[in-house]
Amino acid sequence: MTYAIDAAPLWRPNPQTVAATRMAQLILATGHASYADLWQWSIDQPEAFWSLLWDFCGAVGEKGTQILVDRDKPARDNAPGDAGGRMLGARWFPEARLNYAENLLQRRDDGEALVFWGEDKVRRRMSRAELYAEVARFQQFLIAAGVGEGDRVAGYLPNLPETLIAMLALRRSAPSGRRRRRISASRAYSTASARSSPRCWSASMVIGTTASRSTAWRRMLRWWRRCRRC
Repeated sequence: MTYAIDAAPLWRPNPQTVAATRMAQLILATGHASYADLWQWSIDQPEAFWSLLWDFCGAVGEKGTQILVDRDKPARDNAPGDAGGRMLGARWFPEARLNYAENLLQRRDDGEALVFWGEDKVRRRMSRAELYAEVARFQQFLIAAGVGEGDRVAGYLPNLPETLIAMLALRRSAPSGRRRRRISASRAYSTASARSSPRCWSASMVIGTTASRSTAWRRMLRWWRRCRRC
């Protein structure tokens, strides 16, 4: 049995909607006429494309002077000269330094930052302004608890807004409040796992999905004090 497939798309956005998208604005900003032209330019001149994209997206940080190095270096799993490994060993923005939380918390308006639906049917919404306020509040808690530069914090938490709040607060809890690190997220987990003692990880807390916000913070403080003695 065969089926006829209609080549016509089921839906097309109107021109006004298309023109208002960030992609359309990027195409216009780069002086190209179409997405295909933009894509080809990104392939032919990746350094220029990604440098412009950093600026276009308004990334807060230090971009550095180098955009792409080791372009033709193969990945470790590919033999030298293997065409399939081309670009896999490349490094992007090797001099760049940025703070994830600083970028994520730039906007502090009433727009939605989080829409949470828990397995227990609890639903919560949080605006960008509310998220910023909660992160700042927990950051002060961490500073008061003695968390400082060089400390390692580990936690085993469920999918809750408080989990994101804790992560962002830790990113902002450096003495300057705006500490920027080199981009090395791919190695962050393995580094923490290798350098943290097993006792520290075994002391990691578990916050239940029904725990109140204040209870969650108290549990985190108790865990942190145990962890610092590891």
